[in-house]
Amino acid sequence: MTGPVHEASHSPAAVAGAHGGGKGRASGPVLVLGDDGEMSCGALRFAELIARRRGVNAHVLGVVRPMEFPVWAFVDVDAAEMEAGRRHAYLAALQQRIHATVGLSGYFSVDVATGTPASLLSDAARVRGSAFILAGLGEPGSVERAPSEDAVLPLLETSPVPVVAVPPRCTHLPSRCLVAMDFSEVSQRAAEAAIAFVDDGATVTLAHVAPEADLRAMGAEGLAAIYEQGVAGLFQKLAAELGLRASVRVETVLLKGEPAPALLGLATSGAYDLLACGTHGAAPAGRRFPGSVSTALLRGAQCPVLVAPSR
Repeated sequence: MTGPVHEASHSPAAVAGAHGGGKGRASGPVLVLGDDGEMSCGALRFAELIARRRGVNAHVLGVVRPMEFPVWAFVDVDAAEMEAGRRHAYLAALQQRIHATVGLSGYFSVDVATGTPASLLSDAARVRGSAFILAGLGEPGSVERAPSEDAVLPLLETSPVPVVAVPPRCTHLPSRCLVAMDFSEVSQRAAEAAIAFVDDGATVTLAHVAPEADLRAMGAEGLAAIYEQGVAGLFQKLAAELGLRASVRVETVLLKGEPAPALLGLATSGAYDLLACGTHGAAPAGRRFPGSVSTALLRGAQCPVLVAPSR
């Protein structure tokens, strides 16, 4: 890993300009939600590996939330100067975290902006032409897990590209990926994104979860045969359409039961190191987050989770 990390610190209005036009900074496929804690280590390692494989930039965007209490209303201090100071302090912390995790890497650049993470990351992904947004995910059972899930979930509502949530222990790109398939367009995009994301030589398993009802036991053998043969045909058609990398092996599996528990059970028992799925759009009225299955997989997974957007 050679060369320095490029540094910048910007207000929200300046971030879009800094990301555009190739002014000394190549647009790349990897965008990372910056975090100065250890939880971001896995996402940073994945970003470095993908950037190295493609020979492109990996951009870390740190987000400083606006101050809830307007100190400058009661103290003689310049508001813009205070916000700039907060961004520069966070930039230094991100710089230290990147160096501690991946060393001095010429593949990385870093910015810090003030605002809301989901909207800033989504806008940056559009402007930069990113292929993925990477974010840290707390280890299962840790105190960081629930807050990290809550930070990732809003991204699923706004991101134009797949979001990959990565626990800090991860050091290598995935080699065994399980993709949840309902044969919708978004699940196919999840499969395509997973194939683009995994390491060379990886195995990608396409999994469809059928209803729990035993059609044969119910005397509906003909319907059971139609369903099973239909799924097999869809799997075959999908595999042909995916344009698979020669170095990636594809398998298919048919499960039964409720989608999230069935997929999580297989992911754990099969030692998969990436779980991929799609989300089917904005949350219905009264619900905070989209995609009940994708949300359940994110909350229950032991490994990194890739979620493709409905757009």
